[in-house]
Amino acid sequence: MSRAQAQQDVKEFFVSRRARRAPGDVGLPDLGGLRRVPGLRRQEVADPAAVSLDYDTQLERGHVRGASDVVLTALMDALRLSAIERGYFLDLVRQVNASGRSPRHGARADMPPGLQQMADAMAGVTVLVRNHRMDVIGGNARAKALYAPVYAEPSPNLSRHVFLDPAARTFSPDRERMADINVGTLPLALARYPYDADLIALVDELAAANADFR
Repeated sequence: MSRAQAQQDVKEFFVSRRARRAPGDVGLPDLGGLRRVPGLRRQEVADPAAVSLDYDTQLERGHVRGASDVVLTALMDALRLSAIERGYFLDLVRQVNASGRSPRHGARADMPPGLQQMADAMAGVTVLVRNHRMDVIGGNARAKALYAPVYAEPSPNLSRHVFLDPAARTFSPDRERMADINVGTLPLALARYPYDADLIALVDELAAANADFR
């Protein structure tokens, strides 16, 4: 889906939900009088959400990319969205964040120097450090030797190795256990970082390429 289409879907949902709410539904006094359009005015959504009218207008037009969890939650509260509506709205936001971008497989945080020194000092054990997307961001010499096939990839990622690299079945005797760990870990990461476009792209890539991940 293109970003323009995703933004249009957000706009239509936002406008439809605002139109369905009367002032009394959200705890505002109904002063009577005719309204040009049904439902709440934009200002009546912006005020309880503690955002400016201009920002609320931009969000309503689908420009939700980069909007914080706090702002999105405040808007959902202001519109009195149900649990199902919230889930649908957040899914639309994820589509906006994920659209128009190719997965940046190489984008990852560097290993903090202090953590790298600690890993190097633990020479007797294998220390492999990864982030929430299962990107390998560092490790000690034992890890680099043990996980040589993973490190040989341009952008080492444990999930891609387990599910997309045929060599993983021979390289990893406990490949099935590793697959189970990945299947359990990535959905939890997605719940914690719902607007991480790279994580969303990774999950979509794995689900499309390997039935074991679905």
